[in-house]
Amino acid sequence: MVKYHYYCRGGGVLDKTVFKKYSIYLAPLYFVISMIVGFSMVTPMGKVSKIDSFASKPVKTVTTQNPQILNDCKFENGVFVAKGNDPYVVYDCSDYSIEAISANFVVDSTDDVVVLYFDIGTGFNEDNKVPFKPEEDTGLDFAYENKTLKQVRFDFQGKLKPKEIDFYDDCIILHESVPINALYPPIIVVISLIISAVLTIIEAKTKAVLKIVSAIKKNAKRILVFIVGILSSAIIGVVLTYVTFGTKSQNSLYAFFFLFSAVAVVFEIIFFRKTAGKKTENVFLAICLTIGMMMIIITPIGHVSWDTGTHYRYALSTTAPNTQYSVSDSLIITNAPMTLPSARPEDNIALNITLNIKDNQIGGATAFEPNIAHFGSGVAVKLARFLGFSFVLAYMAGKIPILLTYAFVCYFAIKKLNSGKMLLSVIALFPTSLLLATNYSYDYWVIAFSFLGLAFYYSEIQQPLKPISDKDTFIMFGSLFLASLPKAIYLTLLLIPLFMPPKKIIKKRRYYSAFLVSIVLLLLMFVVKAKLSVSGGGDMRGGDEINSSAQLSGIIANPFGYSKVLFNFLKGYLSVKTMPHYISNLAYLGLGTHANIFIWSIIILGIIDKNKYDAETAKLYQKIIAVLLFIGTAAMIATALYVDFTPVGSSSVGGCQPRYLIPIIFPVCYTLGSFKKHITFFEKHRAVVNTVVFAACSYSIYIDVFELVLKKMV
Repeated sequence: MVKYHYYCRGGGVLDKTVFKKYSIYLAPLYFVISMIVGFSMVTPMGKVSKIDSFASKPVKTVTTQNPQILNDCKFENGVFVAKGNDPYVVYDCSDYSIEAISANFVVDSTDDVVVLYFDIGTGFNEDNKVPFKPEEDTGLDFAYENKTLKQVRFDFQGKLKPKEIDFYDDCIILHESVPINALYPPIIVVISLIISAVLTIIEAKTKAVLKIVSAIKKNAKRILVFIVGILSSAIIGVVLTYVTFGTKSQNSLYAFFFLFSAVAVVFEIIFFRKTAGKKTENVFLAICLTIGMMMIIITPIGHVSWDTGTHYRYALSTTAPNTQYSVSDSLIITNAPMTLPSARPEDNIALNITLNIKDNQIGGATAFEPNIAHFGSGVAVKLARFLGFSFVLAYMAGKIPILLTYAFVCYFAIKKLNSGKMLLSVIALFPTSLLLATNYSYDYWVIAFSFLGLAFYYSEIQQPLKPISDKDTFIMFGSLFLASLPKAIYLTLLLIPLFMPPKKIIKKRRYYSAFLVSIVLLLLMFVVKAKLSVSGGGDMRGGDEINSSAQLSGIIANPFGYSKVLFNFLKGYLSVKTMPHYISNLAYLGLGTHANIFIWSIIILGIIDKNKYDAETAKLYQKIIAVLLFIGTAAMIATALYVDFTPVGSSSVGGCQPRYLIPIIFPVCYTLGSFKKHITFFEKHRAVVNTVVFAACSYSIYIDVFELVLKKMV
């Protein structure tokens, strides 16, 4: 153990004995937590349904030779072989009151993944399906205990050879846990030991725990007042919920969290009113976390944001190889129609109940697809399920790391700025931004880290006599690199640091090496992704007429024609009229009606949220850089979607969502309103101005959330 003394502000001298005591408790704690997280990541979610063959007898058995329907396939040499785009076979069981089936397959003559669709009297649909992987000596046992199975359908891609399919009208269903792969436990133990050792060493170097304890002691009285205020807000929320809904509404819990958070935000704005000017980031963090947690809790489960299913699959698949997920997971991953938010609260509540019930059965498996923006949410989901949480609670838990990452990264971005703190706070509090930060996506990651990188750049620009340090260089390039990692199209952000005044860069080789490494890595990723897209058919969500290769050839053959298409598109895409669609757009929940509050806040703050530091960002070349970044990045995004998402030869661009502009709007708003001289009146009354703006924006958010979210649950 290293011997040293540590001096902290609040508590005098902390010697080696104190550190040893902390180490004794922290090292084992790190190890235990790492073990729990590790096993949660590799434990299959859901259980396998097994029919007790000793206590149950089938009432009907069918083989490969007698399906009722063959679609896009033929029976050749004892195997069903695909001959079209949608091959499947259907077996009828409507002559019995069937509650379960057991199917066995010849693995060598069957696809790796087969999908079972089951008809319970309403036909086949995406809500009633189970993907599965046929394994040697194990088949598929599926039960629907209401005894209403009418038909079953097996979808495949290449070939399918069932041995036999047994139908049961009465059987004993056993739910068995899927065992963990024997290779995982020793690997998890070793990794946990390494993690605990590394964290203990980091603690020895940074004394992070001791600093936190010291800070809490120093601010104990203020922290206590804040806690009492939040608890009081909860009590007021209970009273308001009772007065408004009584005790009869089964959904009043959602109303409580809405009202509780609203009262808490009012308290937070009052609590921080005196420091809102200099410590704007503290108010932002409190409001962002409060509103964000409220939105996580009251938002309907399911396909409420853009591409929810895809991002939820990324979350599950980014944490461990061959993640086995439940039927409920499958419904979310496939964006099943039943997971779309309904205007009727009873439908959304019924979906929650259905998802909790269907979580008991394995629904499929997904390959390992690492993605840094989804890792935290994937760990949270699996840890919650490992600890016995219901599907709905685990699904909510997966959103918490997303919110925390977004809130704290934006917090440090706002804190770093020398001016314009309130301007960035308003943009970070867009209802659309909060929706993305409280649902499965990687947009939140792009937005937050782009803000952080840009904040470091402008902070350095505003201090022309201060050389940029290695630490700030690393954070600036690292943040912009991380922002571009999920979507390489944002690599244009990395061009901004090239306009750093040369006199600020003392270690030029190190500075420009950081730029080259970042840009080369992103370009390689972008080229690989573009090649895969162009060599394939493109994103088929855009329709049947998508052909990236043909689209790219058309652009090359007629660049002026495409330039006209791009110009006409950008005229509307970058206009003020589009702003509500990336400010108050809550995706499939609806479009809010109070975006004007944010628009006027941005316009006004772009002029008055200034101080002496803005002399540098007021220079013409900084304004030109910001505008070119805005237009250039938008053009790149539009072009990428024109190639990958738009029908060949279209006169417009398909799939180019307005929300893609959020990461790049801040530089334009920040620089265009900067002048060599600022209005000192507003600087003197910054706390009042910021308090009013926070209150106005919070009001706008709550009105939109009430109309578009709460009414769907209460």
